[in-house]
Amino acid sequence: MYADALRVIGGAPWLGQGGDTWRSVYRSVQSSPYTGSEVHSGYLDLLMDLGLAGVLVLLAWIIPALRSAFQSRCRLLPSVLLLLLHSLIDFDLSYGLVWLLLIWLFRWAKVEAPLTSAKETLSLPGSSPPHSSLRQRWRRQFTHSLLHRLVLLTHFRSIRFFRVLLPGTAALALLCAAVLCLGQAESLRRERLALAVEAQYPQEAEKLLRQASTLAPARHRLHLALAARSDSEEAAVWLQRGLSYERAQPELELALGKLLAEREDLAALEHLQRATELNRYSNMTWVTALSEASRLAAMKISDRAAERESQQQAAWQALAAGAELYARYTELTAGGPWRRNDLNFGGEETVIRLGEQLRSMRESLPALRMNPVSESACQPGPY
Repeated sequence: MYADALRVIGGAPWLGQGGDTWRSVYRSVQSSPYTGSEVHSGYLDLLMDLGLAGVLVLLAWIIPALRSAFQSRCRLLPSVLLLLLHSLIDFDLSYGLVWLLLIWLFRWAKVEAPLTSAKETLSLPGSSPPHSSLRQRWRRQFTHSLLHRLVLLTHFRSIRFFRVLLPGTAALALLCAAVLCLGQAESLRRERLALAVEAQYPQEAEKLLRQASTLAPARHRLHLALAARSDSEEAAVWLQRGLSYERAQPELELALGKLLAEREDLAALEHLQRATELNRYSNMTWVTALSEASRLAAMKISDRAAERESQQQAAWQALAAGAELYARYTELTAGGPWRRNDLNFGGEETVIRLGEQLRSMRESLPALRMNPVSESACQPGPY
């Protein structure tokens, strides 16, 4: 899992790939059929989401806080270290509560630091305050002078708007976050309500799902649900809209490939192949992709215009794509047995049966196979 995460980090090492990167892409990069939507390392997760720039900003806050707690011999230092060290091997930092706890502990340590130093000074009888070194005295004077100048500058009329701008910006950001959170919560509520009333009131359920999609347009489950309740044309629009928000979603690719295969559209092959790339260790994905490729080829062969060379080329292209999918499946299964096979991947009898079916269907087109121009244009696979 860590090796797969490092490959993801290598794709965008400086600025990362955004929030929830691992949950979105792990099925397409995993090197064995494990189950894990969390990478089990808070720091690797931060590197994938924010990159080195974000982690450096985080370290610029954590390291001085740890240094201050260590110098003051704060009694809370073991608790802070325990949280930070445990985050190396688990996803503690995925919880907002852990961040609030770290902020609270660091603040507590900062408040306790002067009390600890005062106690140490008073514990020595007849002791006098230690003389500061020249470097420490210069640093204190410089800091005091700088802060004093900043305080004086804030009283000038030319920059008084900062007093309103900074709090106003923070308030606006919090307001936007609150509106987004409320929209997500209301979208979830309407989705659950739609599923509850779907049996008795299907039209009302569809209306609720549309409203939920308007409130949270990036949720792929809503696009899948609405596509299942729509006609062919509208379903394609819903699925393509979902992919515009989340391009690495294998369920959307698989549903769109299945829909296009029902229309006898060869564009389905690209989406089916993409679905297997995004969810490579899912038996269900492979069964669906191969069955749809086989059905598309069968429809092209049984078409009334199958004697035309263009239709034969379309059938050959579908069979070649199906054969390529099956070759990739056998290549993946050849990599086993794995130390962990949480998904029970490999040895799927349906996939093997579909592969043999594609082989026999491909052998039923000898005329096209004898045509070198058509064969090169359709790019045949290993069969």
